[in-house]
Amino acid sequence: MRQLYEKNTANYPRLDKDVLFADYGNTYSYSGVLDDAFKFVSKTQLLRGDLWRRFVEQYRFDSDGPDKGWRGEYWGKMMRGACFVYSYTKDAELYATLTDTVRDMLTVADADGRISTYAPDVEFRGWDLWSRKYVLLGMQYFLEICTDSSLATQILSSMRGQVDYLIDRIGPKIEGKLPINNASDHWRGLNSSSILEPVVRLYTLTGEEKYLDFAAYIVSEGATDVMDIFELAYRDEIDPYLYPVTKAYEMISCFEGLLEYYRIVGIEKHRDAIVRFANRILESDFTVIGSAGCTHELFDHSTVRQANTTNGEIAQETCVTVTLMKFFYQLTLLTGDPRYVDAFERSLYNAYLGAFNTELVIEPTVAAHHPDWELEPLPFDSYSPLTADTRGKAIGGRKLMRDMHYYGCCACIGSAGIGLVPKLQLLTSERGFAMNLYIAGKASSVTPSGKPISFVTETEYPKGGEISIRLSLDGAESFTLALRNPSWSQTTVIKVNGEAVLATEGYVSIERAW
Repeated sequence: MRQLYEKNTANYPRLDKDVLFADYGNTYSYSGVLDDAFKFVSKTQLLRGDLWRRFVEQYRFDSDGPDKGWRGEYWGKMMRGACFVYSYTKDAELYATLTDTVRDMLTVADADGRISTYAPDVEFRGWDLWSRKYVLLGMQYFLEICTDSSLATQILSSMRGQVDYLIDRIGPKIEGKLPINNASDHWRGLNSSSILEPVVRLYTLTGEEKYLDFAAYIVSEGATDVMDIFELAYRDEIDPYLYPVTKAYEMISCFEGLLEYYRIVGIEKHRDAIVRFANRILESDFTVIGSAGCTHELFDHSTVRQANTTNGEIAQETCVTVTLMKFFYQLTLLTGDPRYVDAFERSLYNAYLGAFNTELVIEPTVAAHHPDWELEPLPFDSYSPLTADTRGKAIGGRKLMRDMHYYGCCACIGSAGIGLVPKLQLLTSERGFAMNLYIAGKASSVTPSGKPISFVTETEYPKGGEISIRLSLDGAESFTLALRNPSWSQTTVIKVNGEAVLATEGYVSIERAW
C-alpha cells in the first residue's frame, strides 16, 4: 500500500513541520525479547478472528447505549496496534485477518454513514465520540498497509460519511448544533474532543477543506467546557495535574490531535503549547517506570507521589503508558529532541514490557465474582504498582459483551506499544539517519541518494552496555549518522572503525563517507 498511501496523502507524514521522519519503506528483523513480544501479541490477540468478530458485533447491537460504555473503542484501538505490528512482521495471515475485519466493519454503517455503538436517539453521550475516533483511526492506519485499491476507496468513502455526519450535528450552538465539549457526559469534553486527531488525518488523506474547518472548530473549543487546555499549556504556568480536568490518557490524545493540526496549519503557538505540555509531564508526572498517574488514570504529580505506599492498586495504567509512548514518538519527529526517545525507552523497558501477561493469568477478581462469564486471560495487565504489590489485580476498561466474553481497554491498546518500536528505532533526516533505539537485529532502509543500506546491531542492551553497529551499502556515500547518547549514561565511548568520536550529549552526529 505504500504507493497507494502516498498517492492519497501527498507528502504526509513528511511535512515541513517535522525535523525527523519515519520511513514506511524500512524493514526490521529483531532477535530476543522484543521479537518475542511481537510473536506473543500476534498469537494471543491479533490473529484471533473470533476476537475481531466480537468487537464488530458491538456495533450491530448498539451495545454501549444502555450503560454509556466504551465497547466501541476496542476494534479501532486494537486495529491501530495490529497495523503497527504488521508493518514489522509482514505476516500474510495477519494481513488477511485484518482485511477480513475491516470489510466486516464496513458493513455496520447505517444509512447515514454513522458507525457507532450508540443508537441515534442516545448518541453523543458517554464515550460515543471517543469510540468513533478509534473506528476512524483504525481505518486510517489500515490504509497504511492496504494493498487493495478498491478496498482503500471504500474505506475513504466510509470515513467521509462518518465525519460528514458529525459535521452536520457537532459545532457551535449558535448554528443549532451540539458543541463538541458537550458531546459527552465525562471529563468535560476531553474524550469527545480527542476526535480531533483522525479529523485532521482525514483532511490530509482527502484534501477536503471542510475537514480542516471542523478541526479548527474543535481546536477553538479548547478540549474542555471549563477551560482551554491548549491555552493553559501555551501559558506554561502550571503543571497538567493542576488543570481543572486531569484525565491523562484523554488529555494526551487531545494534544496528539493538536500536533497533527499544527503540521497542517503551522501556527507556532500550537507547537509551543504541545512541547511545553510534554515537558511539564516529564517534569511533574513521569515515573521511574515510564508512566503517569498514581491515582487511577489521572495526572496527580506522579513524579513526587510515586513512592507513596498508599497510592492504591489502580495506578500506572497501560493505556497511559502506551499513549505516552506514541506521544513521545510524535514529539521526536516534531522536534528532533532525543529526550523524548529517552522517555520512550524508559516506558518500553519498564512499564510497558512489564505489563505483558506472558503467563496468561486470569485476573482473579473476575474468576471470583463472575464465575458465569467466559473466563480467559488478557495479554496485558492494566496497572503497574510502583511499590511492592501484585500485578494484574484489575482490568482497566472492562466491559462484558453479549456472548458473556469480556475485554478491556488496556488489552486493546497494548499491541501499539511494541508496534511503535520499529517506527522509532531508525528515523531519517535531511542529511541522513538518526539511530534512536539499540536493538539486536537488522534494520534496512535507503540512503539519501536512494541506495539500499542495512544496519546490523549486535548488543544485549539495555542488559549490557556494549553496542556494535555494522553498516552495509552498495558503495561509498556521504551522509550523517546521528546516534542517540542515552541521557542516563555517565560514560559513553563511541568508536568508528576503532577511532574515537567525541560523545556529546543528545545526538552524536557523525558525518563522513561511509
